[in-house]
Amino acid sequence: MISELVHETSDVHRARTAFLSGDERSSAVRPEIFASWRRSALLGAQPDLPALPFRAEIDGENALHVAARPVLGRLADRLDRTRTAILLADRDARITMRWVGDPGMLRMMDRTGSAPGFALREEVCGTNGLGSVLEESRPFSVVGPEHFADRFQEYACYGAPIRHPVFGRPEGVLTFVSRATEASPLMLAFVEETAACIQERMLSTGSRRERLLLDAFVAAERRTRSAVLALNEQTVIASAATSALLQQGLDHATLWEAAREAILNRSARREGEETLCGQGDHVFRVTASPVLDGNQVAGALVRLSRAASAGQSAVSRRGSSVHPQQRLLRHLGGRSRAWVHAMSVAAPAVLSHHPVLLLGEPGVGKVEVAQALHDLSCTNGPLSVLNAASALLDGFAVWLGKIRAQLGRRGTLVLTHLETLAGTEALALAALLDDYEGSWPRLIGTATRHPGDTSPTGPHLDRLATHCVDLPPLRERRSDVPELVKRLAHRHGYDGLRFHPEAMRALVDAPWPANVRQLEVLVRRLAANRGPNVVGLQDLPPDLVCASQNGLTALQRLQMEAIMAALGKADGNLKLTAAELGVSRSTLYRRLRELHIDLNDPRRVLTGVV
Repeated sequence: MISELVHETSDVHRARTAFLSGDERSSAVRPEIFASWRRSALLGAQPDLPALPFRAEIDGENALHVAARPVLGRLADRLDRTRTAILLADRDARITMRWVGDPGMLRMMDRTGSAPGFALREEVCGTNGLGSVLEESRPFSVVGPEHFADRFQEYACYGAPIRHPVFGRPEGVLTFVSRATEASPLMLAFVEETAACIQERMLSTGSRRERLLLDAFVAAERRTRSAVLALNEQTVIASAATSALLQQGLDHATLWEAAREAILNRSARREGEETLCGQGDHVFRVTASPVLDGNQVAGALVRLSRAASAGQSAVSRRGSSVHPQQRLLRHLGGRSRAWVHAMSVAAPAVLSHHPVLLLGEPGVGKVEVAQALHDLSCTNGPLSVLNAASALLDGFAVWLGKIRAQLGRRGTLVLTHLETLAGTEALALAALLDDYEGSWPRLIGTATRHPGDTSPTGPHLDRLATHCVDLPPLRERRSDVPELVKRLAHRHGYDGLRFHPEAMRALVDAPWPANVRQLEVLVRRLAANRGPNVVGLQDLPPDLVCASQNGLTALQRLQMEAIMAALGKADGNLKLTAAELGVSRSTLYRRLRELHIDLNDPRRVLTGVV
């Protein structure tokens, strides 16, 4: 048995030496170890790494430590004076607790950096019994020369991930360590069983917010057969019925924004109005109530049901016909308070043939609202658009002649950028509108009002202001952003575009000075660049990300801007990014985590992807 172990170790040692020399043809290594070696080399790990990243601060009272301490304390008593050590690490593979009974083993572990505070992420030190467990997301053993780094060659490590018992996300790693000459494959089953015991304790000692969410979810599911879930920004607890709905166009970010909107508007919402989310044939009614921790909102309890009929996102009715406001909301999307109010003002124009004036900042969607009014008003004719700004190029007389040519034709005539007309031009247009006595076409005008300015005025605008609708900027309807993103992606044929929650949060929080037009340009660019991949924070423009990070200090914002710019310049290559910034790769990784920038590594399954 011993001779076989020595023989296998020698084969692996030769394979490692060959691999580090550039020869990847060896078959003497387990496939999972060889895959980890290649991953380590790709990430730039160095086998002769002189030192490991270290951070002394450790939260000894988090949920993982509270659950693990009694389990591992009892186990350590049984292992006292043996040459088996126990390591507990966090989700970044940083050692946070250690039990070592043998003095010789303790000295060796101190010498190699296998002590609390040191981080053993795979991208830093290569294949090992902590970082590789997180990368593989399963129990994993690394024995002797299977380690990528020189410093760990004398160890046999057996690790298992510790997952949250409800949410399934990785919380940390438990690893048993012995000398490589005393390796035993039975240790892998032992460490897996111990990790399961810690997970069971986490269920009873979980964080207060998570317990509150779980309790609310369990109580609600007992009382109803409808789709129910409890969620906040980080967590989703869903029933089987809800999981099925989540495959039909709903996602974490959209649901959380809808839940927040429903909670905020619940007391002010009129009878018959509801919060809806989704689009097309997958529109769902959202009923939400807050889950409270004292006077703080810990999350929301949400019930979902399909809207009254497939493809219909409005449910308020008068008799057998849908209310005009709801028809507009169905057509354009959006459920924020500011947008619902604007559509209530626009609603009478759906049922009348009178002129309409649409006001708002650049890019708020004035022409799109005009298109919706045309589509819903049964004008039985085409929609034509004439931009008043073109009078600067073609001459005002030519532009006015185009309007005369449209008079008397069925359909809708939209006159945009009327704020560019002044003086005699405004009077001439007003006179033309006064002299015409026909009923066609339907007239809609738009005028741009810049932030801080008063609404434009003029006689030509007065003639169109029978119905006057002031459209809100996107910064006043942030909760509509997730739905707008989906609608814009669908409009341009990018239904598969998906966002990580942090990226969607950044979109919701961004200032959007150019409003919906700016969002549309971004969606088209992201869809073209990302294809079927998930959009992460690093894919967004650095200035947008920085503007959305309201919780960061000024220094952190500068750091984020520099990192995002370097990532873009290096086309996402971390080695080149670190060189551009003049820092080591380990420093770059640490900074990325501190700033909550998710690199969306394709080798890794992301928790909470939407």
